[in-house]
Amino acid sequence: MLSELTTQEITLVNHFNLLQPQARREVLDYLHYTLFKQYQQELYSSVLGNPLIYNGLLQLLHMCEREETSIEQINRKCNILKFMFYDNYERVHLKYVDLLSEIHAESTLFDLGRLGFEHLHIAISSNRKDLIGFEIREFLQFFKKFANQGDRGRILAV
Repeated sequence: MLSELTTQEITLVNHFNLLQPQARREVLDYLHYTLFKQYQQELYSSVLGNPLIYNGLLQLLHMCEREETSIEQINRKCNILKFMFYDNYERVHLKYVDLLSEIHAESTLFDLGRLGFEHLHIAISSNRKDLIGFEIREFLQFFKKFANQGDRGRILAV
């Protein structure tokens, strides 16, 4: 284990050991805060910055506008996009879940996907392409809003 540490890591541990208990808590709090911000940024970029998901939603919208596209094809495409969304979300989430205790607090993006796909499946079950198109447009609007702002205002400094 010790042979795997770099000189920078050893210096960090030595400096940390010199700190008083209150200063150690402050350093740990700041480290936790920084890690949570990194988690959030990575999560948003992995899901909202994924061109396959965004372009897939646009393709889904175009599929609704074509007469020759069946509801079954739309449903299949929606399920693929849902899988991609949650796969990207889970990949990042699992990377940080052991490190962050308040990771459950970051459910905004998860709720965006859950509600968006839930509304899409309800619209698909209605067999009305106009309703499906409306739900896709709504989902895309929220998707763009989150991608542009990244919901950055929710994190407060420790």
